[in-house]
Amino acid sequence: MSFPQSILEALEASRHGGVRLAGGAGEGRRSYGELAARARRLAGGLAAAGVGRGDRALLVLPTGQAFVDAFFGCSLAGTIPCQLSPPEGFGSARAFRARLAGLARQVGAACAIAEAQLHAAIAEAAPELRLLDPTELVTAPEVPPVRPAPADPAFVQFTSGTTRTPRGVVVSQKALAANTEQIGRATGMRSEETVVVSWLPMFHDMGLVGWLVSLFNDTEVVLSPPRSFLRRPVSWLRTISEWRGTHSPAPTFAYGYAASRVRDRELEGLDLSSWRTAFVGAEPIPADVLRTFAARFAPYGLAPETLLPCYGMAEATLALTFCPDDWPWNSVLVSRRALQAGHARPPDGEDDALEVVSCGVPLDPTEVWVEDAAGHRLGDDEVGEVWVRGPSLFSGYWGEAPRDPTAPFATGDLGFVRKGELYVAGRKKDLLILRGENHHPEEVEWAAARVPGVRMGRCAAFTVPDPATGDERLCLLVEAERRALLAPAELEVAIRRRVHEECGLAVEDLRLVGPGGVPVTTSGKVRRAAARARFLGEEPE
Repeated sequence: MSFPQSILEALEASRHGGVRLAGGAGEGRRSYGELAARARRLAGGLAAAGVGRGDRALLVLPTGQAFVDAFFGCSLAGTIPCQLSPPEGFGSARAFRARLAGLARQVGAACAIAEAQLHAAIAEAAPELRLLDPTELVTAPEVPPVRPAPADPAFVQFTSGTTRTPRGVVVSQKALAANTEQIGRATGMRSEETVVVSWLPMFHDMGLVGWLVSLFNDTEVVLSPPRSFLRRPVSWLRTISEWRGTHSPAPTFAYGYAASRVRDRELEGLDLSSWRTAFVGAEPIPADVLRTFAARFAPYGLAPETLLPCYGMAEATLALTFCPDDWPWNSVLVSRRALQAGHARPPDGEDDALEVVSCGVPLDPTEVWVEDAAGHRLGDDEVGEVWVRGPSLFSGYWGEAPRDPTAPFATGDLGFVRKGELYVAGRKKDLLILRGENHHPEEVEWAAARVPGVRMGRCAAFTVPDPATGDERLCLLVEAERRALLAPAELEVAIRRRVHEECGLAVEDLRLVGPGGVPVTTSGKVRRAAARARFLGEEPE
């Protein structure tokens, strides 16, 4: 049987797969055949509401049956789903309303599908939207599905907005099919043997496409809400153990969070021996986090080759490179000073050493290479901007000029290639330039984050000009744990010392803030530009 080329084809072709809801997302399991019938009814509800082919629908729903119904219903109606975080992902009702209004205008949304209790807030933010309740839509009579063309949008994925205002990435049916096939082939997904487990939010590409990989490869998937992991991280591991999960994706922070927060008494009877592929990505990957997670859970059956660092982005649907899934992850030690100068060279002593994790090799037939500022391709161990070309690239940003999905794409990330493997060094726009040398903010942030009392993933490094000299000063905005063992003054000293020891840099200005003080995107990535503005008093806290 040929691989499905659209969401509709995948639903029609499914024979074994289905969705199980757990951990507060709902209860029970439905096959993809059953979900297709519910989707045809929801498509009928959309038609009755005057929403049809080519219209954009904002999906403002938590992980659960309503989201699954709404997403598939839009797909079968020819309506383009655009996933947006419910208010809990924004930190304040005001931030939610502002973001919703802006993104609704950006894509020209015709409606918002949301639970009834959110309708008033959405109406206040975007009064032009039709407000639809998925529990009512799904009671309509079935309608025949709309058959999409390969180039038709499968969905619009909003970027995280770490360096600029979020943009709507248009992912075609063809690109989605290509990437889900690449991921399934690279990680050995087999219909009746694979169980995907995910707590990731559906408005994040790793959550959404990580689920759709299950659909296209006709496997089981167990979905739970993000809050289940954040409140009780062992719930992720328990779900894998209970349902014999084989594949589970998560951003880097989740592995550090689980390793540090799960208590020994919570692990009795845990069995992770079924877990074959733990996707690690969506943010920088420090080797210490992988090492700590592997050591913490090896006694419970976690195999060394399970951890799979990868590289991707919304503009590539999801994934571009993977480490081979049959051998342990790899890292290299390079010179910190040489890397700043654009070269990956052996370190000159321990103080100069920086460990960089491999993100693996391109997913066949994707191509990945590195270019300098003049557009010349660079050889092994030369640092430049990462460029990609492949079948899963996007069709453009909604509201902007369309792009040829077969054309090369500049990612904005810096990295180098060694023996075919990609090593990512940071974001081009976020580079710290101090005394004429380039430094990567992630390196500084991870050094600070390893200090006990600093909240994981809540540290922003940036520079501000010294008004007296005009030189750039290194500054940090750091969230402290609620129950930090060190007093604030002692914590500041410990952070400064750790950054100096590991990065050779002096932090000239450091500010500790409470929970929510470091701006992050809805998917948890630090917004460094917003953090800098907040630090300078240019953005309200």
